[in-house]
Amino acid sequence: MTVSDRFADSVRYHFSNPPQDWTVRKLDTRRWAIVNSADDVISTHPTRTAAEQNRTAGPYVRIWTDRTAWYLGTSTDPRCRALTPEELRIIATVLIDLDHPDAPAACHRAWPDAEFCDLCDLPLRGPNRLCPRCDHCSTDGCTNPLDDGEGFDGYCGDCADRRDHLYTT
Repeated sequence: MTVSDRFADSVRYHFSNPPQDWTVRKLDTRRWAIVNSADDVISTHPTRTAAEQNRTAGPYVRIWTDRTAWYLGTSTDPRCRALTPEELRIIATVLIDLDHPDAPAACHRAWPDAEFCDLCDLPLRGPNRLCPRCDHCSTDGCTNPLDDGEGFDGYCGDCADRRDHLYTT
């Protein structure tokens, strides 16, 4: 497994297990645990009250929030190193895959010179400059859907009809 694959797994794990999904579980007598959605123990505490308090505002919530800020480029911590362009692209790709609300902002950081979708603000990719999320026409200014039954050519029925003269011999 390459370093970039490990980094992508780390980002995916981080954003898939936010503190609002953490729960408190009894492990044993006088032993309560904060558990994330992947069933990993975050921390243990002697009482349920202490575990509940730490689940909502404890040091591990702060650590998760700080790591999120670093990934999203909003950290003010001078100890955080700058992310490489490859890491920025990995973060943006993972956030798109997870349908995270911060995906568009991460994409703008990862691909500063790219063109972006007018509807969802994600980068247009591939030779036809199609949006990875929206199935809409790739004609500038047109936001018609592509579900016109005329096959997938990257254009809606109206724009494809206007382009017919380009394909006739």
